[in-house]
Amino acid sequence: SPLGEGGLSAGNRAYKAQLGRFVILHQLGAGGMGAVLAAYDEQLDRKVALKLLHSQGATRERQHRRTLREAKALARVTHPRVVSVYEVGEAENQVYLAMEFVDGISLRIWQSQAMRSWRDILYMYLQAGEGLHAVHKAGIVHRDFKPENVIVGKDGLPRVADFGIARLNELQTAEDVAGSGPQALQTELVTLEGGLIGTIGYISPEQYEGTTSDEISDQWSFCAALYEALYGCLPFAGSTAAEQSVSIRGPIQPPPADSAVPPEIFRILSQGLSYEPSARFPNLTALLRSLTAEYEQSPAAATQSRRTLVAVVATTC
Repeated sequence: SPLGEGGLSAGNRAYKAQLGRFVILHQLGAGGMGAVLAAYDEQLDRKVALKLLHSQGATRERQHRRTLREAKALARVTHPRVVSVYEVGEAENQVYLAMEFVDGISLRIWQSQAMRSWRDILYMYLQAGEGLHAVHKAGIVHRDFKPENVIVGKDGLPRVADFGIARLNELQTAEDVAGSGPQALQTELVTLEGGLIGTIGYISPEQYEGTTSDEISDQWSFCAALYEALYGCLPFAGSTAAEQSVSIRGPIQPPPADSAVPPEIFRILSQGLSYEPSARFPNLTALLRSLTAEYEQSPAAATQSRRTLVAVVATTC
């Protein structure tokens, strides 16, 4: 709903109805990194999604320089399966990103709205995977791929969002994270000094270890999200960072005994979820090619293929 003169309250922050040339319409979401608002760009006569970034410990000048540098890379990504970043700027001492406004829902909500077949789910993730591949081609690592960061538009197609945006804000210190408690770890984007870790359940092993995130790390997160969508649970147990960092060493949780998903897909995802990056697919293209081959099989061919595979242990997640 449109805002009155009092502005919009998001958590403990209040946003005015006008930010520079942008007229704030309503809030789309909020989290530890900032808030996302629907806004109208008076200069270019278009509706946008405006992401406002909170400062977290560093000076505003340093944050702004870093944001400008990262946003230039984000703006290079042009792909129908990726939410476009139009510009980054600062108005009224508030750093913002103006992004394409997509009228839709998150991929997680889409998954829960109806009983989806494994083919329908796989198709959506293959489309999202194409967007993630486009991000990688631009030299950007997403670092936080999950169903909440994929938007399904009114046309029924997904767009990858928030790629790299977590890096646009200053990282919390290790002490900040340690003092936040287990509950905060379950609901917030977790960061440590020196590099992004991400969201629990979708964090790759190397991110837990604090090493550099790359395209292979995104591949792990993509496979974790797809596994959860297909089988109804995450591939590794644990609701806290400490528990997950141990369980991701293996073995992967087997799918439900009554799953209709072809066993070959479980094998593909298992490879993408390997603890060692070198054991995964060499790149996202190779992963998507393997998943696409299974998706495109005729029912008869898929049945024949399943007969040649070793039976998966019948243990429910």
